Amino acid sequence: MEISVKPIDTAIEVAKAFIQKVVSPPLEEVGGLLVDTVRSWRLKNQIRIIQNAENILKEKGISTMQVSLKVMAPLLEGCSLEDDEELQQKWASLLVNTIASDSKIQSTLFSGILKEMSKQDAQVFEVILEACTTRIPFQGSTRIELNGRTTIPMAFTNIPEIDLTFDNLKRLRLIRELRVSHSNESPVIPTGLGLKFIEACRVQD
Repeated sequence: MEISVKPIDTAIEVAKAFIQKVVSPPLEEVGGLLVDTVRSWRLKNQIRIIQNAENILKEKGISTMQVSLKVMAPLLEGCSLEDDEELQQKWASLLVNTIASDSKIQSTLFSGILKEMSKQDAQVFEVILEACTTRIPFQGSTRIELNGRTTIPMAFTNIPEIDLTFDNLKRLRLIRELRVSHSNESPVIPTGLGLKFIEACRVQD
């Protein structure tokens, strides 16, 4: 039986027509159809992150190992969607820490979390970490421990839609609220998962 591809072609044309209205410059001006343009954009992101990871490996002299495709495929898929430089750095660090010969990352947990974070999510989480944690030298590496807390209203009053950012960080189980008796404050601290996540997305000096 011969399968017609016309419905697929039609769907692409419909999608292309819609994107033409909301993307500047028009797709023809950047050289191609919607599918080719998106594929090229994702490939450029992947290449940039992989090159960054390779540079880190060379600078730090980190040896690597082969990793299961089950772990690597979601990581490479997720990083291809990221065009923000700060988050690309986190993807590169996560890639390095995943393929390092002493890596303990054996799941897609961290790549799944990073994929669902916006730039603002990441920046706010970094502020919380700096306010609430301390780094202690430990057996040749660095151990992160809780050393305080930060208060939502006081620290982030000027950030737009901060409630959505905190909701997402809580949804991703990176932070949790502390109950304070007889207080209107809403202090938060990183969770254990949050500490492990940031370690996975940073390369030790």
